[in-house]
Amino acid sequence: VGALFFALMNLAPDGGLVINFSGLRLEAFKRAFLTLLSACLLLVPGLYLVGRLMPSMRSFQGMVLDPEPSDIATEVEVGKMDPVPSGSVLNSGDEGIAVTDLHPAGLAEFSGWRKDVLTEGFYLEKGSPIRIIRVSGGQIFVGPADDSG
Repeated sequence: VGALFFALMNLAPDGGLVINFSGLRLEAFKRAFLTLLSACLLLVPGLYLVGRLMPSMRSFQGMVLDPEPSDIATEVEVGKMDPVPSGSVLNSGDEGIAVTDLHPAGLAEFSGWRKDVLTEGFYLEKGSPIRIIRVSGGQIFVGPADDSG
């Protein structure tokens, strides 16, 4: 609607927007409508081309993250992310291994079960021995296993 009024502004004889639509010639309205229609018809294929070409451009690839980080996609097995079976509860002090880099979130393994874990803001490398600091609201907070605190 705004583009139509903008087009009408350019076609009005005095350069301003014509408020009295009953006195507006049909030709001016038709020209404004065709301007708006042609802009929309050019916009759709233009957006399609940008969407198809941008991801393959080198400058664009630095702006987005990879959809599947390589270190996680090759190691995580779909069936291993099941909940810990009943009778096996994770508690503070339990030890495990970091399956991925934890910065601060990642994946860890405890007694053969992989779980999403969080550190308290620090970085732990993949393969590091870890210990559960606390379990809060379904989130597991871990720290290095050699940490005495």
